[in-house]
Amino acid sequence: MQVLQVEVVVVKQDLEPIQASWTKYGCSIMIDGWNDMKQQNIIKIFISSCRGTIFLRSIDTSVELLGTPITTNYIHVHIIQAIMDVGLVNVVQVVIDNVSNCKLMGSMITKEFPHTMWNPCATHCLDIMVEDIGKLNWVKEVFDMARRLVKFVKKK
Repeated sequence: MQVLQVEVVVVKQDLEPIQASWTKYGCSIMIDGWNDMKQQNIIKIFISSCRGTIFLRSIDTSVELLGTPITTNYIHVHIIQAIMDVGLVNVVQVVIDNVSNCKLMGSMITKEFPHTMWNPCATHCLDIMVEDIGKLNWVKEVFDMARRLVKFVKKK
């Protein structure tokens, strides 16, 4: 066997205990979107349980690739697919951003699967709060002074 094929087998063996825990303890599906500097989008799907987190897949959602913007229904289809991949009885919750289209999607999931909860991502909530705090005049002044100080120190 080639080295890559051997590694695939090893990784699958390493993931087996994590996947086995899904039936005993349940798991969470976590969806996260990301934009690069060129505004190319990707959605990452993870499965998390008490034994660890597994990367399930990513979806290239660049407008150039799709030809249409990312809609609630488009992401909903991928969440449903992830739920089916993991096993409906194993999924306890879906964790996604708390922007309006994701809130709508979360309610769609809980209507379709009443035993599955939707929870907003705490990190996303904190990010939004910090951004809002950073807009306060006195905080913005402190940040600006800190940036100038860092720039000064890096030049020397």
